[in-house]
Amino acid sequence: MSACQDADVKVEFKPTKIGFTIVFHRFDKAVDKMGRVVDDKFLVPSGTRNGTRNSDDYSTRLIEAIKINPKLTYDALAELLSIPRRTISREMKKLQESGKIERIGANKGGEWIVK
Repeated sequence: MSACQDADVKVEFKPTKIGFTIVFHRFDKAVDKMGRVVDDKFLVPSGTRNGTRNSDDYSTRLIEAIKINPKLTYDALAELLSIPRRTISREMKKLQESGKIERIGANKGGEWIVK
């Protein structure tokens, strides 16, 4: 609770049939302490404006994940980054076409190379 107070985060507990849900509300100015964009004084996810992400944000997150583990599959990337698999496929294709990444080896046993 003290960390939430320090970060200007309002914490709300909502009872449910079998327990409760915790809702975090963050209000801030133009950008929060983590550098995330804020819209209408209500925080929206990192790299978004009005709740929609831009392609550069996806590309950056994908490249960072691939640097850590070059053997990640589309399904693993989708789960790790909480991005739909179709979006992963589309963004990876863009990264390959732009020459930022390359696939070496077979689809199942290969790995990604960041250039």
